[in-house]
Amino acid sequence: MKTRVVRIISFILLITLTLTTINIQNAFAYTITLGDYYYLQSALNSNMVIDVKGGSKKDGANIQLYKRNGTDAQLFRIARSGKGYCAIINKGSNKAIDISGGNTRTGTNIQQWSQNGTDAQKWKLYNAPGYSDGYICIMNKCGKYVDVCGGVSKNGTNIHLWDENDTKAQIFKLVPYVQTIYKTYSLNSFNSIDQWKKKMQAAERSAMGISSGYYDMNGSYRSNTNMITGITILSYRTIKVSYYKFGKKITKTVKLPSKIRFKLHKHEYQKIVWFDFTNLSLTETCSCGARFNYTWEVPYPEIN
Repeated sequence: MKTRVVRIISFILLITLTLTTINIQNAFAYTITLGDYYYLQSALNSNMVIDVKGGSKKDGANIQLYKRNGTDAQLFRIARSGKGYCAIINKGSNKAIDISGGNTRTGTNIQQWSQNGTDAQKWKLYNAPGYSDGYICIMNKCGKYVDVCGGVSKNGTNIHLWDENDTKAQIFKLVPYVQTIYKTYSLNSFNSIDQWKKKMQAAERSAMGISSGYYDMNGSYRSNTNMITGITILSYRTIKVSYYKFGKKITKTVKLPSKIRFKLHKHEYQKIVWFDFTNLSLTETCSCGARFNYTWEVPYPEIN
């Protein structure tokens, strides 16, 4: 029992970073989840995101705008960088978004560089005034912003540093790499460890949606269920547990989770079916980046 409780407690992954307030009118700091990956989608065009050119892993590789394609070159995580600032780290290269040469002049190019903790890699994320939750502005420590050059939403458009201008060129939407949802369950009353186990297992199954599995064309069982990626214990219940040792009855108190919030990766599949009179193909793509394709030959009657 103790092992089970420790396992649950050690599974608490939700850590949030709240940044300090900005000094411009009607703007406030954005709260993100550390460790999660995001697309930085441009407000100019929902199909365009910030991208490391060519998926390069080299220092100095250019940061540009490019059509979303699900590669690691377009995924970024937010990391602490001290004194309320954060670093923006690319998934593919593990390098940080960086101002070239640490230059703070308007129009200076933005690149990726090995993490070094300099001001060139220190950013603050703020809610974009007038936009819904998730839209942000990205300001460097020098007070200037990540900006899409010329406000052009084409593949390869450069990303550079610019003065605040209140245009869509400086507004991005944080789109989670995995679609995350939260479900909270109260285990209600329980008077024994066995009762608690059953209620806990039922809550896990309900959160994951176990019953939605199916068999694919190869006969393998697959499931588009939720994946548990974090657990937060919201409250506990203390019960008495009795057992016998060397013929003597011993009673102890045990504290068990009674209200739990699950952090879940929600799969959202889109299915595309194509039939060309010879083969039938089924392509499934998930919001998490997973992609599955099945193609099989379909017998077609010959015409005599």
